[in-house]
Amino acid sequence: MNERKIYEALSSAYSLINDEYDSVCDDDLLQEYDVVLRLLCEAMDELDKH
Repeated sequence: MNERKIYEALSSAYSLINDEYDSVCDDDLLQEYDVVLRLLCEAMDELDKH
């Protein structure tokens, strides 16, 4: 899989989670979403560096 496809997959995952973020009422789940979104951003940033 090339870097562009990986980036697109990460971006899609980010968008899906971010779209659901506002509808989540559970604080623990929101914290988990925050972690996942941050990790996805870090992974996309790393791919941008290459």
